Amino acid sequence: MKSYTLYLCLLLSLIVNASEIPHLKVTISPAYLDSMYAHGDEEIYFPAQLKVDTSVFNVKVRFKGSTSLLYPKKSWAIKFENNLNPFRASRINLHADYKDYSSMRNFLLLRLFDHLGMPSPQIRHITYEVNEQPYGVYTQVEQIDEEFLERNGKEAVALYKANNHGGLMAPAVRDEYYKIIWEMDAGTDKNFDDLRRYLNKCLYWSKEDFDNNIEKTINTDNFLTFFAVHFVFVDLDNFTKNIFHWRNQR
Repeated sequence: MKSYTLYLCLLLSLIVNASEIPHLKVTISPAYLDSMYAHGDEEIYFPAQLKVDTSVFNVKVRFKGSTSLLYPKKSWAIKFENNLNPFRASRINLHADYKDYSSMRNFLLLRLFDHLGMPSPQIRHITYEVNEQPYGVYTQVEQIDEEFLERNGKEAVALYKANNHGGLMAPAVRDEYYKIIWEMDAGTDKNFDDLRRYLNKCLYWSKEDFDNNIEKTINTDNFLTFFAVHFVFVDLDNFTKNIFHWRNQR
């Protein structure tokens, strides 16, 4: 039997020397930065410049998160005009990981998913400064979107993201709640009809129908591996939000 302890030892060997950690610099108007701190929950992007090595990019930035917005060290979303940049992405995320004193849990978790052959966001540690003020160590995490699907050879038929701890494996109590609980990050199912049908099957199928059809409906190995890894890392924040469902066929 494969041991997760062995996997963690393998992953620890991938950690880079601190001297090799990239450094990112953002320059933003102090007035815009004040507005971010005052209204971070409004998800408003503000213009800024990002310096990566010797290259400077015009970007838009905002704080990201929900309960994490209450912490003194904020997570950031950085949006580019296109993906013609060193990250080959239109958006990157800088996670503060404020409650993870090691700054290693998400790094090891995503590296473990990658080692297991599951599509997972690219992640690395960086140091960060804003307006020449050091903000410390962050994890730079790839955004899960159409570009992520394309990088992993997946068609962007539908991609749903769960918010607000409402992403249970069950239908919403009322139809209008779907647009509150879920975001549509790729595809055209703006009314969440496909997601609604999928969750109704999971809850209302008879045991016989469930046993005969569940493996035709979801990738059960991926599903069980997802929960097993998160239990190993005691990552309880990713069971009811920050999870994605991807529909792989029309």
